[in-house]
Amino acid sequence: VVVAGLAVVLRVLLIINAPAYGYVWDFYQDGVARLYTQGRLPLSTECWQCYHPPLFYWLGWPFYAIGARMSPRSDDLAWRLLAGESLLCVGVLVYYGIRLMRLLGCRGASLAAGVCLLLMTPILFISSDAPDADVLVAALLTGFAFHAARVFGRRRAIRAPDAAGLGVLVGLAMATKFSGLIALVTAGVLIAIRLFESRDRMTTVRAGATILCLALAIGGWKYVDNVRRYGTPLFANGSAAEGFAAGATRETGARYEFLTIRLGALQNLF
Repeated sequence: VVVAGLAVVLRVLLIINAPAYGYVWDFYQDGVARLYTQGRLPLSTECWQCYHPPLFYWLGWPFYAIGARMSPRSDDLAWRLLAGESLLCVGVLVYYGIRLMRLLGCRGASLAAGVCLLLMTPILFISSDAPDADVLVAALLTGFAFHAARVFGRRRAIRAPDAAGLGVLVGLAMATKFSGLIALVTAGVLIAIRLFESRDRMTTVRAGATILCLALAIGGWKYVDNVRRYGTPLFANGSAAEGFAAGATRETGARYEFLTIRLGALQNLF
């Protein structure tokens, strides 16, 4: 209670002294503003951060619209409400983070330390007042991590509702940022491990197919559109484009090897 109260007080002080658009490095709010003024999603090349998948823009639109209509002569209220959206995302992240820690056996002092880490991590604290898609995808991935640990931590067959829930979370993460693809890869690895250790393989295959189909249906269209327009599923503006280029040469390429999945070692790790 003391830690949560301190976190609330510090965030109030952060918001009081923050600029109208909060503390943000990448101006994701440009995409939301263009969605509001133009009545359509912006094209990837229309602004610096417009190339991201659209979920943040869609969810941010009501916050921005309410502020814009309440104060049509100034953008300050619209920016503040949009930045405040991240407070909800941080709340979701902390909620699922606590549930995940409890699921993994954290109690007492270890749980308190984990809650402190979640609430006081500098980047998460600063992003509590920032229109930032990273906070949204972090909340979705934390929720996915909890439900994946709950579903795959049991030895019994994966139920259809559990597979559907994971597929929805994966799709929403994919629809927020390219980094949300981590959830899809993780789900694939977990399904592969379950296939090796389970006798009821058909149920596992059906669960994997459910996750994949729902994920692609919810979050896949942006990647298809990128291929159609730009010839690559991970189109990006500026320096980010180099990070997503499939054939890019990295200095770490000679030291690290990412293409071989050693399922035995991975299963031991999990």
